[in-house]
Amino acid sequence: MTVLIAGAGPAGCSAAMWLTDLGIQYVWIDSSDSVGGTLKRVGNPIRNYPGVVAENGPALVEAIRTSLEHVFVKPRFGTALGSVQPNAAGVLCEYAGVQIQHQAVIIALGTRPRLLGLPSESGYRGRGVEISVTRNLPRYAGQEVCVVGGGDAALEGSLLLADVSPLVHLVHRRQAFRGQTRFVEAVRAHERIRIHQSEVVGLRGGDSLEAVTLASGEELPASGLFVRIGVEPVAPVGVATSTAGYIVVDDLFRTSARRVYACGDAASPAHQSAAWAAGSAGAAVRSLMDELSVSRTG
Repeated sequence: MTVLIAGAGPAGCSAAMWLTDLGIQYVWIDSSDSVGGTLKRVGNPIRNYPGVVAENGPALVEAIRTSLEHVFVKPRFGTALGSVQPNAAGVLCEYAGVQIQHQAVIIALGTRPRLLGLPSESGYRGRGVEISVTRNLPRYAGQEVCVVGGGDAALEGSLLLADVSPLVHLVHRRQAFRGQTRFVEAVRAHERIRIHQSEVVGLRGGDSLEAVTLASGEELPASGLFVRIGVEPVAPVGVATSTAGYIVVDDLFRTSARRVYACGDAASPAHQSAAWAAGSAGAAVRSLMDELSVSRTG
């Protein structure tokens, strides 16, 4: 019988390393096309991951990928975990269109960017609708752009874009911002940032984005729309989640489903970092091993 790891971000990679070192057989799946998870979208320097100083998320991903060379099982990409269902033999898991029995499960699915939910939004991804500001600064230099959001990510992103763009439209549906005071004050004072208290309700363009429409009826010329409205956790059917959608775990990283553990960002709304994700995965593996050891001897 095998353990299933779902997710190939820092938490999933850490879980694979631990299971490899412990000699435990496992199956590893991930819905994307490469390891890295959220790190692939991080453009700022990372200096709080032990043993590595990385200029950005992708650089840390490369360091993690190198450390996976001794791992004997590679992720099965393009495969999402749909549901988990504990039974007498372990956990029945649904993925790849079938149900497969595993002895236990480690969920390390992380988070994904929260999008606006507009019908045409996905069609413009990479052709005007973006998530990362830092990774796309050169591409949108000299162009009028729009940023949506009211937290630190949106405010800081607007300031970065204003350094290279003639005009940045910052759209936030509330009058007050959630971000740090220093960012709010800098945004309000910047001559190339225009604040709109409204919502984006439409997108217009041909092969690429040309304008966004606000709920107020105003249309803003913009070749780039940066959606910075936070993230949402990813969880399979079969485990209890909080009102915000995060997987509920106890101090041993056990979920509501027997022999199903969760670690990383999807189970840690207060600790969104690569270092926490990797550490929590190690703790989850140790807890899982303790449970399996008790069940074999009890």
